[in-house]
Amino acid sequence: MPTHQSQLTLNDTILSTVAFQATEEVLFRQIEEEAVLLHVTNGNYYSLNETSLPFWEALQNQQPLTTAIDQITDSYAVERDQVLADLQTFLTHLLSYNLITQIA
Repeated sequence: MPTHQSQLTLNDTILSTVAFQATEEVLFRQIEEEAVLLHVTNGNYYSLNETSLPFWEALQNQQPLTTAIDQITDSYAVERDQVLADLQTFLTHLLSYNLITQIA
């Protein structure tokens, strides 16, 4: 069961100043255009689809999330506002499942 976290609200300041990283309890495995996360402590698996992979890769490499946003808007016919909304939901879920932590 996820812990309840406050809603994360993204803006350009947060995207350029706040960093996240995977917790030590998370294992990652990419299989073609999808990936699986395993939370070692609780044994739960989480799947990532091809559009969430750029977000995860940016988190893993401690790159600005704007890089992933640009990659997704360049690769898919989607508006930046939609990508930001999806990223906000993605980060909120990862935080609530204790898969990532905020480091800045």
